[in-house]
Amino acid sequence: MIILVALLYAGICVDGLNNNPDKRIINGWRAKAMDYPWTAMMKTVIHISENSHLMSTYGATIISERWLLTAAHSFSDGSEKRQTEREHLPRENIIEGNYRGSNGHKDEVFHFHVEKVILHPKFIANQKTNINYDIALVKLTGSIPLNDSRVAAVKLPDLKKGYHWPPYNAQCAISGWGCTRKDGFGQEIAHAVWMKTMGKQECNNTYDFQFEWKPEMRFCAKHYKSGGATCSGDSGSGLVCKHGSQYYIVGILSTGSGEPEKLPSFFVRVSYFLDWINHIIQTD
Repeated sequence: MIILVALLYAGICVDGLNNNPDKRIINGWRAKAMDYPWTAMMKTVIHISENSHLMSTYGATIISERWLLTAAHSFSDGSEKRQTEREHLPRENIIEGNYRGSNGHKDEVFHFHVEKVILHPKFIANQKTNINYDIALVKLTGSIPLNDSRVAAVKLPDLKKGYHWPPYNAQCAISGWGCTRKDGFGQEIAHAVWMKTMGKQECNNTYDFQFEWKPEMRFCAKHYKSGGATCSGDSGSGLVCKHGSQYYIVGILSTGSGEPEKLPSFFVRVSYFLDWINHIIQTD
């Protein structure tokens, strides 16, 4: 498996993304350089044969020089049968980041090897009833240059705010590469959209659920005004909220609707998993 990461401050994704049909931010705005410097775009490449490979894209968020936060289901190959069929295929773990400077030209390419991917121990792939634990940590062998003014690690929530942070009706933002219309193609320039967090009842009134979800572990958010949405290709991207002068990652996109003004998106609540995140980072 090859994992390629392009940093959002670049305003550019890795070569060939325009041919990727994954869906992402709909009706958002173009993110300016350094607006959300903690956002990363990842590509997973599975080699089928010498001349054939499978590729998928998803989002991630930089939380330290060697750690990224994303969704656990991003590392699932789909159905159990398909996952079994692909277990023997060669996989490499490499991260590549490239960006454009203020002059619009590509300045540098970052290459990172992935040391490990850690899924939450209670996450089970391909089980919809297990969506509450859709969270994963990606550890790099090298370090992201956080001393570069164009890249940064976003802050984790403060435990003093409680495990249910953010509150309802908070205005937050999510960013990523991808289509600007439903069923469109990925974009070279990252887009962002404002979203408003929702309560469980409001979310349940929108969806016809076949499973139970826990509001202390997940929450919904919808476009702040109208016409914007996230889609499946954005899985793993971080929802960030501003508190004071700082931005904090509050959610990880688990399910995107792709339906502007109709269905909200589901996020894993990062504050609930702070103990697990901190334990992994401090002890691994």
